[in-house]
Amino acid sequence: LSLHDALPISKRHVKQRLRLGKLAPELLDAYRAGDIDLETVTAFTLGADHAAQLAVWNQVKGQSYVSPHRVRHLLTDSAISLDSALGQFVGKKAYKAAGGTITEDLFTGDNDGYMSAAALVRQLAIAKLETKAQELQADWAWTKAVLEPEYRMLQQYARVEPKPAKIPAE
Repeated sequence: LSLHDALPISKRHVKQRLRLGKLAPELLDAYRAGDIDLETVTAFTLGADHAAQLAVWNQVKGQSYVSPHRVRHLLTDSAISLDSALGQFVGKKAYKAAGGTITEDLFTGDNDGYMSAAALVRQLAIAKLETKAQELQADWAWTKAVLEPEYRMLQQYARVEPKPAKIPAE
């Protein structure tokens, strides 16, 4: 019995190993052959099934370097990252409360992951913006909730530069 054997193993550690074991066999073979490194093979665990994993693998395997970031991006191209500006604005709690699912990467931090339903994220963001716009309507001439304003829309408004006020001496 060694010291390592006596240490408790966390649930997260077990989940990570099980997730690696569920990778497509071709990816495990590529890892064993040294074609991809550990960080890259763990990125493939974001793939929901072998078909998704292999589709991305076939897309990147001929490259001189397979980036874990690129793999994550290809596997989650229709998802929104929790740490993106939009993901942070909506929030994990509100998204899950609305019935959204989170695809988590077990090999990074606890707050890392992807919001799977991009349309739901945008819907929640617009609703949150519209609520704020209604609050501001009492003090502003007009308000409009827009996630990604187009350049043409912004060009119709001029920037108002602040001017120093004349303050009486008393």
